[in-house]
Amino acid sequence: LGAVVGPVVGSLLIDLVSWRGVFWVNVPLCLLVIALGPRYLSESKDPEATGRIDWLGVAFGTAAVASIMFAIVQTETWGLDIRVVGLIVFGFALAAALIRRSAVHAEPLIDLTLFRFRSFTSANIGGFFYGLGFTAGALISSLLLQDVWDLSIRDVGLAFAPSPLLAAVVSPYAGRWADRIGHRWILFAGCLSCAVGYGSFIFAFTETAEPWSRYVPLSLFAGVGVGMTVSTWSSAGVADVPPARFGIAGATLNTLRNGAYGLGIAIVVALIAASGDTTTLLGIERAYAFIAVCYVLSAISVVVTFPAGSARDRAAAVAARPDRMPTG
Repeated sequence: LGAVVGPVVGSLLIDLVSWRGVFWVNVPLCLLVIALGPRYLSESKDPEATGRIDWLGVAFGTAAVASIMFAIVQTETWGLDIRVVGLIVFGFALAAALIRRSAVHAEPLIDLTLFRFRSFTSANIGGFFYGLGFTAGALISSLLLQDVWDLSIRDVGLAFAPSPLLAAVVSPYAGRWADRIGHRWILFAGCLSCAVGYGSFIFAFTETAEPWSRYVPLSLFAGVGVGMTVSTWSSAGVADVPPARFGIAGATLNTLRNGAYGLGIAIVVALIAASGDTTTLLGIERAYAFIAVCYVLSAISVVVTFPAGSARDRAAAVAARPDRMPTG
């Protein structure tokens, strides 16, 4: 519901006040969460956790993501020269150093033992591809509606609303089905639905603005897909993880996915910039193609790597065979 209200209220605030209103409205909302969160949210704790932070690991991870993203964005100015290649290689080297450090550090930034659970590993792989397309898709659609079709900010917000509204309706049912039949096929179908939605944008849109006859109906495919996946990824990642480790598992999933959000935005911005000095339909189409491919890769990865059945079924199978390591 927040994804439905957000674009509409945000567009109205920009239209009536200014872009600053979008940031100010977050202040009372954050205070409300701070007040109500401790009362209504349950928390899991790891009795073995010390609370210490691997600050060097944090520095490695942050610098790795920043280096790769900066290199991608700078391809518009520098082209594919030695500086871009050097920054990308440097970023991957830092990522490798972080993984190596996490393997030997007493309090690692990334708990590599979680990857023994097949469901956790699969959710991270699929969630990374999913994250590359998720936030980038919203950005590109906004650029299409505003810069190419020249719609007012209020009309953009209204055109954005139906898809997340449908997602809000679908999401609870997707969660129930995931509990009953498992996460794999729910995530697979949802990612494919997103791919169909963004893939259809490539062929359906022209320079002529048709937000209600083309954009909104086709965006409903993405709405169904997001409803089936956006919360399901999180539950899939911790499906086989012991409750005491839910916190670190969820944090790892969200960190990787947030990194993918930023990387995806950097890539689509570079694709648009490479297509012209201004935002063009060709650049938008290239960005949509990248997003659709990301969702297809996410669907393929999850259907290939995620364990079959529900978490309940897998737990019962492990209980019946205590000699086996519970890898999910």
